[in-house]
Amino acid sequence: MKHLFNERKWVIVLAAIFVFPAAVFLVGSVLKFEAGIPVFYDMAEPLMVRMGLNEKLGLNINLLIAFGPIVALALTLYSLVRIKTERQKDFFSLSFCFPVKGAMFYLALVSAFIMCFLLLYVVGENCHC
Repeated sequence: MKHLFNERKWVIVLAAIFVFPAAVFLVGSVLKFEAGIPVFYDMAEPLMVRMGLNEKLGLNINLLIAFGPIVALALTLYSLVRIKTERQKDFFSLSFCFPVKGAMFYLALVSAFIMCFLLLYVVGENCHC
């Protein structure tokens, strides 16, 4: 029986939609403020400001930048990870396995990288050491 849509493709597309705004913001910010190349940030900034970048955290682009990578990582890991349990008389075994190739794996890596980078940015910006 053929399905009208492939579930994996929809997960990839949905995760990419969630991670894209944070990736654009991250790449643009690093290029402008660290490398001194303002072209990408200057092109993306007007669109993001219209979507609410300068406003407080609410139902705007800030929410998507802050939590989009978390949602994307959760979606991709839910589709990737296979959990296997085995119980015998003396022990209980739990194993996780996932493929290390394919678009979904790389999307999970990008989401995790962006989450780590944003976390380090928040800690570094607010640490008064």
